[in-house]
Amino acid sequence: MKYSATLTAAAVMVVAATTTVATTVATTSTLDRNTASGVRGGVPVPSVPVPVPVRNRRRRKLEDKFSCVLYEKDTQYENHQDDTANWACEMADGQFIDIDPSSSATEFLYREGATSGASMMKVTKGPMYLEQDLTTRTQMIQTSIDTVVSIESLHEEDERHYKSRRKQRQLTQHHQHSQGQRLLADSFGTLDTLVIRVIADNNSQISASANQLKSDIFTDAFCLKTGYAQCSKDQLIINPAPNVGDGGIVDVKISSNPSDGNDSTLREQAVSKATQQYGTLHSKFDLVMMCLPPGTGGWVAYAYINSYLSVYNNDWCQQVSAQMHEVGHNLGLGHSNEGEQAYGDQSSMMGYSYKSDDGPKMCFNAAKNYQLGWYERQKLSFDPLANKNTAVQFTLNGIVDYNKNSQQATQTNGIPLVSIRLKQYGDSNGIDYYIGYNRKTGVNDGTMEAADAVTIIRKDSGYPMTYGESNRLAALGSGQQFVINNFKNTQVDVTISVKSISTNKKDAIIEICYGTCNSPPPCNGNGNALVVEVVTDQYTEETSWSLKKNINNGVGLGNINGIGGNNLIGNTQYTYEPYCVDNNQRYTMVVSDSFGDGQGTTGSFKGYLDGVVVFESLPGSWTGTQTSKTFCVGNCDTPVPTKAPTQAPTPGFINVATDAPTSSKPACENLSGYKWQGKKRKGCKWVGKGKRKNIRRKCKRKEKNLPGLGRIRDYCQAVCAEVGNGPNTCT
Repeated sequence: MKYSATLTAAAVMVVAATTTVATTVATTSTLDRNTASGVRGGVPVPSVPVPVPVRNRRRRKLEDKFSCVLYEKDTQYENHQDDTANWACEMADGQFIDIDPSSSATEFLYREGATSGASMMKVTKGPMYLEQDLTTRTQMIQTSIDTVVSIESLHEEDERHYKSRRKQRQLTQHHQHSQGQRLLADSFGTLDTLVIRVIADNNSQISASANQLKSDIFTDAFCLKTGYAQCSKDQLIINPAPNVGDGGIVDVKISSNPSDGNDSTLREQAVSKATQQYGTLHSKFDLVMMCLPPGTGGWVAYAYINSYLSVYNNDWCQQVSAQMHEVGHNLGLGHSNEGEQAYGDQSSMMGYSYKSDDGPKMCFNAAKNYQLGWYERQKLSFDPLANKNTAVQFTLNGIVDYNKNSQQATQTNGIPLVSIRLKQYGDSNGIDYYIGYNRKTGVNDGTMEAADAVTIIRKDSGYPMTYGESNRLAALGSGQQFVINNFKNTQVDVTISVKSISTNKKDAIIEICYGTCNSPPPCNGNGNALVVEVVTDQYTEETSWSLKKNINNGVGLGNINGIGGNNLIGNTQYTYEPYCVDNNQRYTMVVSDSFGDGQGTTGSFKGYLDGVVVFESLPGSWTGTQTSKTFCVGNCDTPVPTKAPTQAPTPGFINVATDAPTSSKPACENLSGYKWQGKKRKGCKWVGKGKRKNIRRKCKRKEKNLPGLGRIRDYCQAVCAEVGNGPNTCT
C-alpha cells in the first residue's frame, strides 16, 4: 500500500525485554523509536520512515499491549515481478491481517528472525492501529512513531503454536492416540481439507462447479490429493473434509464484490462466514483452500506458512502446481529458487506454478525431500570435514525408487540415497547443501528442468527440518563436477563429481571429496581418454553440446551415455571429466547455439585425446545454430583429413564450471536516454525489470529506430551484461 505522506524524523532503537507470558521463551528483542540512532547490543539500527494516515482511510486503535501470533504470507503473481512476502497477525477472531510491509515493524520482524506460526509480536509501549481503506475495505495493521514491539517465541506446547494446533487436530481425528498411538510429523498422516467457493454479492464466482473442483483437487490422476500421495509414498493423504458440503466443497456468499486489490476483503468476509457456519476453522480442518472470484488482480495464489489457509485467484484454484505449491507453504516449505530468480527452480513444485489442472507431474527438490521426512530410510547427513582428502562414493536414486521397507542407509552400507545433506551451518540456522537425483519417471516424469540430473541445492537459512528457501546451484550429468569453495570457512573446497548414470537411469554414482583426493588414472591408464573443454560466450542458456559416435561414416543417433551439456551458463569455462572412447572409431563433437549466432567472438571448444588436441574451434570461427568437428581414434576405415595434432598439456578436471578468462575489453555501459523503438518508458530501467529470463529476452530484441540498428543489448550494455547477455565488445 502506498502512502502520500510520511514522517521522516523517526529512528529505531532495539533493547532487551523479558517475557511476561508463561508459555514464551525468557528473553526477547524489542523495537523502539528515538530521535537518535538505534542500537541492539551496540550495533546501530537505521532510521525508518513511519507512515501516517491519509484520506479515504480510517483508523481504529487496538487494545493496549496488543499481541498476536505472526504468520508469513507469500503471494505469487502471474508476471513474477510483483511477488511479495509480508507478515500478518492472526487476530482473536481468526482473521489474518497484514502488517504494513513498508513499516519499520516489518523490517524488524524479518531482521530478528521471527518464525511463522511460532513467534508472537507484542506491543510493549505506544499504540498500534487497524487501518482500513474505505474504497477497497482492505485492512492493515499500522504502527505509530511511539510504538515499541517485541518478538517472543512460543513454546511448542503453547496452544497458539502451529505444532500444538496440529497435535490437537490429530487427537481430534484419532481418539486412539490416547491408547498409545504416536503423533505424526507435520508432513505425515491424513489432512481433512475444506474447499470454499467464494461467491460475491453480484454472484461473481469461480467458473468451476463443486464437482469440477472435487476432480481437480481430490480425484484426478494427478491433483493435490493424488500428487501428495504419490510423492510421499502414501505417507501424506489429503482428504475432503468429511460430512461437510458437497464432498468437502462449500459455497460461501459474501457482501462485497471483487475489485483490483481487494482480495483480502473478500477473504476476510469468507473466513467470517465460514467460521459462523462451521466453527473455528483451524480447529475443525487441517487445511482450508479458498477459491476467490475473478477481478481482484493478477496474482496467482498465496498461503500463510505453517498455517491451515491458502487462497487462490479464480481458476488458479484448479491448477495442481498452484495447489501443491501453496499447501507446501502450509506444510512449512519455502520457495525453490535458481540463481537470482525467485521460484526459478523448475525441478520442484515450490518453484513456478503452471496453468494446467493436471500437471506438470513432479515433486520437490533435494532440500525439500530431506525436510519432508518421507524418504527417511534413504537420506543421510554427511560431514565432509570428517572425511578430509578421502573420496567417498554414494549411489543416488530418484524418489520413485524409494523403498519404505529399506534398511536405514548409512555412509558405508551402500544403500542408495534420495537426499544427502552436506552438513555446514544448518544446525545453527545457517547454510547447508543438499544433493539429489532428479530422475524423470513416474510421479516425477513431468519435471520441467534438470531431468535425470544430479542436483546441487543450497538452503541459506532455516534448520534442516524447518522452513527456509532453497537455491538450485547446478544440474550435473555423467562426468560433470561442482565445487563448493571454502567449505565451512576452512579454505578447503568440496568437490561433487558424477561418476556415472546407469543406462536405465535408475542409479547415479557420485563422489564427494573434501580437499585433495587420489583418483585412479583416466580409463584405468589404458589410454583413449577424451577431455572436452567448452568456453561459452556471454549469453546464458544458449550453448549446448553432445558427442556422437559415427556409424558407417554417418553420425550416430543420440548422445553417448549422456555425454554432453545443455543450456550452459554464459561467460564460463567448462572442463569435463575424461570420457573413455573406443579405439579405431570416428566421433563427432556437435555444438549448437539456440539463438542462431554461434559462439560469437569469445566462445570456443576443444578436445584432448590423451593430452593431444584432436579438435578445436576458436573464438569467432562459426555462426548459425550448429557446428561440428569429427575426429578419429586409432585407425578408421575412411580417414578424415585433419591438421597434424599439436601436443598440449591435459587440463585438470577439478571444476565443471569456472569463470572464463578475464578480458581487456572496456566495461559495459548503458546509453543515456535510450528508449527501445522510441517508446516512452521503455528505457534501460525497463529492460532490467523482471525475472532474469525475461530480461535476457528483452536484451535480444532488435532495435529498428536507431542508426546502426543492433539489439537492445547494444544500447543497455550494463543491464544486459548483468544477466549474461551483454554485447561482445565490452565486459
